[in-house]
Amino acid sequence: MKLFKGKKGLASGILVIMIVMFLSAFMSLISLVMADQFLDTINNVSNETIAQETKDLITENTGFMFWGDKLFVMLFMVLLVAYIISSMTLEINQPLFFILFCFVLVLTTILAMWLSNAWTYVLQDPMLASAATNLKFTDYFMRYLPIITFIIGICGAVIFYARGKTEFTTGSGGATGGIE
Repeated sequence: MKLFKGKKGLASGILVIMIVMFLSAFMSLISLVMADQFLDTINNVSNETIAQETKDLITENTGFMFWGDKLFVMLFMVLLVAYIISSMTLEINQPLFFILFCFVLVLTTILAMWLSNAWTYVLQDPMLASAATNLKFTDYFMRYLPIITFIIGICGAVIFYARGKTEFTTGSGGATGGIE
């Protein structure tokens, strides 16, 4: 269909944010479990096999594995800023896209509910639940993923559809006619 050819923007952006954040949270959780298991194995080996100084050095060098929550917050902020920038710079063509966006936002929120339930189900495992205690923001974000996704989508739609028609040209620099 010619109507949808080359259209990018809010609907795909909110879907990408949600899926990337879920994958990032899950990978952070798995890396914490692996780090805990690795450190437990190393620390349970006798000092005759592995010197205590080496164990301490290994523990010190694996400290970055516990940055998962900080990296999750940074990734979320980068994706959120990119989403807001794209909602300000994309062209507004037809009001029909608002209706389509609302439909996609509802489907995305339903998918977010499924991912949030999957997160809660995964955390029923005691080993994963203990690792998730180091991911406070990530756990909170994943438990409320449908609400966060819906709010981000609505905010992007308000920015996108509330502004006046903006035309960005690809000419030789600086022509941004129509920005009030």
